[in-house]
Amino acid sequence: MFNVTGYFNNKGDEYTLTTPKTRASYRTCLMNNKGYLFEPNQFGMGTTVCRFKFTRQNTIVSGDERTIYFRDDETNDVWCVGGFPYVSEIDEFKCTHKQSCTEISSVHNGIKVTVRLFVPVNKYCDVQSVRIENISGRSRSISVFPAIKLQLDGFTAPRWADNFDQTYITYFSEDINGLYMDGRNPYTEGAPYNAYSPLQLQ
Repeated sequence: MFNVTGYFNNKGDEYTLTTPKTRASYRTCLMNNKGYLFEPNQFGMGTTVCRFKFTRQNTIVSGDERTIYFRDDETNDVWCVGGFPYVSEIDEFKCTHKQSCTEISSVHNGIKVTVRLFVPVNKYCDVQSVRIENISGRSRSISVFPAIKLQLDGFTAPRWADNFDQTYITYFSEDINGLYMDGRNPYTEGAPYNAYSPLQLQ
């Protein structure tokens, strides 16, 4: 089945977008039995929630406040795999929403980037893997910058002690090579309102 934005595979369990410029956001729901849920759209952005009790949840990322930036170190040219939120020209865009993951790829000035998003079966996390291919025929140096705004809310607290007050400590941890946000709000009742965003290179 084809339309102006994409198509289903023959089994009907995967949908592939061929353009990021759609009338509405094309999202999928990736989740596990632990209660961890991630709703990525065609740009790789989306809300992330961890429900650890029937009535308790940790909203880790609200809305589309996460992305990955790529930079050509020679020209300082910056882009994103879906051409947004940093508006940039991309070619050969493809976003495939599968039952187990979402894969987004595109080409920008001779660099092909593929981002794979998935939620592990038995973990309280989501994983974003990045593959960079140089198809330009010359030596290139590319930097990768993940960006995220952690929310960490979902508990009941007085207005003067809600999540927008200074009740979190965020710092870079060398142990995980990434960002760690430590929830210090006294109204969480000992629940796990923490999050981290590590970066691993292979």
